Amino acid sequence: MKPRIGQIVTIYGYLSNGSEEHPAIINRVWPRQPQSEHVPINLTAFPDSLPPVTMNAVYLFPTKDRAIAYRADTPGAHVVAFLSELTRGAARF
Repeated sequence: MKPRIGQIVTIYGYLSNGSEEHPAIINRVWPRQPQSEHVPINLTAFPDSLPPVTMNAVYLFPTKDRAIAYRADTPGAHVVAFLSELTRGAARF
């Protein structure tokens, strides 16, 4: 199953109250590019101690390790997302 609207994910790379990881909900799933391990999504994030934030075209990865590796290896990459451990088994790429 592909990621779906309403699914809970975790974003990484948005610093708030000392944490770079925050929960988010998918608002839109964009088509995945061939040969790509990530899926672009729009989401609403819930940073700690801040109001909700909408983000567009955030790359969603199946695991935290892959998301962080992409961010580290890609100059200019900002926020990335990964499947929460609770939902990882429910969505497959």
